[in-house]
Amino acid sequence: MASSDSSIPLSQVVAVLRLHWKGYLTVLLVAALAALLAALILPRRYEAELVLLPRGTDRGALLSSLGQLAGVAALAGLGSAESGQRAEAIQMLQSQVLARDFIHDNNLLPVLFASHWNQSRQAWEGRERTLNEGVAYFDHKVRNVVEDRRTGLVTLRITWHDRAQAAAWANELVHRANEQLRRRAVARANSAIEYLKREANTAETVEVQQSLYRLMEEQYKTLLLANVNADYAFSVIDPAVAPDARQYVFPSKRLFTLGGFFAGLIVVLTLAFLEAAQPKTSAAHDER
Repeated sequence: MASSDSSIPLSQVVAVLRLHWKGYLTVLLVAALAALLAALILPRRYEAELVLLPRGTDRGALLSSLGQLAGVAALAGLGSAESGQRAEAIQMLQSQVLARDFIHDNNLLPVLFASHWNQSRQAWEGRERTLNEGVAYFDHKVRNVVEDRRTGLVTLRITWHDRAQAAAWANELVHRANEQLRRRAVARANSAIEYLKREANTAETVEVQQSLYRLMEEQYKTLLLANVNADYAFSVIDPAVAPDARQYVFPSKRLFTLGGFFAGLIVVLTLAFLEAAQPKTSAAHDER
């Protein structure tokens, strides 16, 4: 009668490994070398990094001094504190709106999906890639925005196979974010000034008029800063520069080699367990 115990003694597996250690070692070396060869063949990807400091204007002291006119200030769009302006700036830097305009204006769909683009015919191979697909790819594979809440610095990383292009894209994205936020600030300031002028013309007391004029003065300062300062929302601490040819972030030869070694180890152990199970299977068959 066949035994119901189907377990394989560890000593039997070790014996198989000792018996065929040369062959198994060859499997490990071949797997590791194959992974290393893949790391050498695969296209390299580089990372260009740009460090920024979001600018902000704290209007808290001004608004707290207005008393009952704080509601009017909020209606004029003056109630956003520094944290709100900072959040808006960071959100703009990683927004789909910014990516969409950047990809469209620079005609980057054939660049992002180069393997599906026929350069000689200037046409897509198969179906056409859409702008939405380009934005999704850009967000998941190319652009990365990291905020350090301890220092307040923001890092923009662009990962791409062309190192010079990666640096150029990072710098242009920050320039575009600054420009879009500058235009928004100018539009809001002009709208607020018009509103405050109307309120000042209908104010019943001189004190209220003076408070409204102080608010208008702040908006004129915003207009001045927006019109003369190119780095309106972000101050560039370290601009992006093209990394050296050897400073690629993918593929990692070390990680690929270790991954190949462990994959080979799994294959070796699987083969050893299968071979160790053979005598038991044969014995069970003879008992039948």
